Amino acid sequence: MTHPWKSTDEKRTIVFSYSPGNNIIQYLTDMRNLINRAIINAYAMAKSNNNELPSPIVLRRSLKNYYDNNIIYAKHHINPACRNAIAILRSYKKNNNGELRVIKAERLAMRIDSELIKIENNKLRITIKPHEYEYIGIVDKNKKFSEYSKYKLSEVLLTDSKVCITFRTGTLNKPVMDDNIIGFDLNFKSVDYTIIKNNEIVKVDSVDTSDIAKTQRDYARKRTKIQKHIKNPAKRDRKLMEAGHRQKNTVMDKLQTDN
Repeated sequence: MTHPWKSTDEKRTIVFSYSPGNNIIQYLTDMRNLINRAIINAYAMAKSNNNELPSPIVLRRSLKNYYDNNIIYAKHHINPACRNAIAILRSYKKNNNGELRVIKAERLAMRIDSELIKIENNKLRITIKPHEYEYIGIVDKNKKFSEYSKYKLSEVLLTDSKVCITFRTGTLNKPVMDDNIIGFDLNFKSVDYTIIKNNEIVKVDSVDTSDIAKTQRDYARKRTKIQKHIKNPAKRDRKLMEAGHRQKNTVMDKLQTDN
């Protein structure tokens, strides 16, 4: 049986060349620097956790203060930067027998989430900074553009020479369950959700997950101590595995709620 929330969308992409302006080049350069910073953070976190790379969400948390205090761009840009950093390290690890090292991103290329992009009057609008946009004229010679453009935007891959716009095709309908549309917003310390029925908001609520976030942080510190103080490799691996099982069980217990 297919899960009711499983996406049935397919993705289709159009690609065209363009000549970026100074603002776009500066943005791409700054984002490349951010990805390299994220790679260093992710590498350090992996080395303190039995060579296991963090998730993009955990990596984002480690970069949040730096981003807030040093980066002038819209806050959503931190998400694809973290995903890119993890993807680069995962690829290197896979191709080098599980080994890791700091890889330096060289290309000017950035994936931009759908929250930051919009098509207006045959132009791609990108939110670079809060309430500040860059516009790129769309070369719509691709015979499928008129068909794909009626669907939702998925993401944009922007380089210093090409634009790749990806659409979610296959359905124009939002996922529903029992005639309700349910939207979730996953945050560091809460899960917020909204239920819409017959085009009206019928419920807005939030689930506190701060206790689970604390558990994750506590066990991250425990693993760091194990890595630092236990020198015997076999014993260290055993203790790390035990800590991982305890962490999983603790989180699962906290996820159980009384109806």
